[in-house]
Amino acid sequence: MKKVISILLTLALMLTVSSTVFADTENVLMDPSFEDGIYDNWVSYNGCLIEETGDTHEGSVAAFVSERTSHVDVPMQDITDRLIYKGPGQYTVSAWVKLDEAFDEMPIQIVVQLQAGAQSWPTTEFVTVKGGVWTKLEGTLDLNWTEGALTYAEFYFNTTPTDGNMGDVPGNEFTIDECSLIKTGAAQAFPAATPKPTATPAPTATPVPTATIAPTASPVVTATAVAATATATAASDTDTKGGMSAGTWIIILAGAALLLGGGAAFFIIKKKGTAPKE
Repeated sequence: MKKVISILLTLALMLTVSSTVFADTENVLMDPSFEDGIYDNWVSYNGCLIEETGDTHEGSVAAFVSERTSHVDVPMQDITDRLIYKGPGQYTVSAWVKLDEAFDEMPIQIVVQLQAGAQSWPTTEFVTVKGGVWTKLEGTLDLNWTEGALTYAEFYFNTTPTDGNMGDVPGNEFTIDECSLIKTGAAQAFPAATPKPTATPAPTATPVPTATIAPTASPVVTATAVAATATATAASDTDTKGGMSAGTWIIILAGAALLLGGGAAFFIIKKKGTAPKE
């Protein structure tokens, strides 16, 4: 028995955790409380004036709507891309509205207009708001279309009932704050915006080093060559100082030797030729 109870408690806990983890609480609307600047995400649907006001339900900024000439002179937001991403299904919607104290009452409802082939206008029930009193509009809307066929979607308000019995005065001025449009069921968070890549600076070219010219090697002078050169230089200097070069002296001496040798030979031969006979 204890084992069965333990299993049941475990299953109950798993279901609780599952519903908590997968519940989608992300608002489809951008700047739903008007804190980031009214005209960054909201526009006038039909030419009314939308101004920031410090008279809020919560936070520091709300949207004050005036100069209305039509039942759809209201703030509007284009939700096409974000609704396509979330997909068709059931959505909860809400907003806080306060009619200006100069007026008694005004019927108002939330509208989500879809363009997917044919147009459709899922809406909440009309709620009558009183002058000077904050009133919450809320409801559940089935926003369905063929997957991929949604071409346009917008979130706005309407101050005229469909049966025409509540008689809204177009000039009514009112304040809106804390709007929401949230898909019920499994969570599907919007992807984070991709940051713009920082341009990578081109690398600085590495300068090519200038080739260093190797010095010309000095010729190696051998000791013998140096000595010979020194001797020749000395001889040349000596001969030059004497008036004749060494070559000239060699020729003269060689000639003198030949003459002396020849004379001696002739004398000997002559002498042998004149010896007395026996």
